[in-house]
Amino acid sequence: MAKTRGKSITNGTEKKLRRGINVGEAAASRENCARLRDELWSKGRDWFQDKACSMPKDDALIAELTAPTYSFTSTGKMVVESKADMKKRGMRSPDLADAFLLTFACGERRKITHHRRPVRRCSAWAA
Repeated sequence: MAKTRGKSITNGTEKKLRRGINVGEAAASRENCARLRDELWSKGRDWFQDKACSMPKDDALIAELTAPTYSFTSTGKMVVESKADMKKRGMRSPDLADAFLLTFACGERRKITHHRRPVRRCSAWAA
């Protein structure tokens, strides 16, 4: 976004590209997770367990991804430790981990061909 004399110049796309993600709402696709936040942590864990990935050595991100604990509700749904409970243990808010895990919020990748390029489509709940 370019700035001129204190006023921003935009082409109007910034507002169209932003999506609000309420991680406190119900899980979107996994019945074994209580909330969307728990589902995103579960998807991130699965992504690493599949070992179909690589990451740069980022000690801060690794520490945040491994800091929260999880438990299960009486109905068997996974619940990731809340930020308030982490703070009680002397841990900082996992902001880097949250940002990384939000990349899983658009659902599963579905590739479609459009002008000979694969296009990633997001599920409707993230709109």
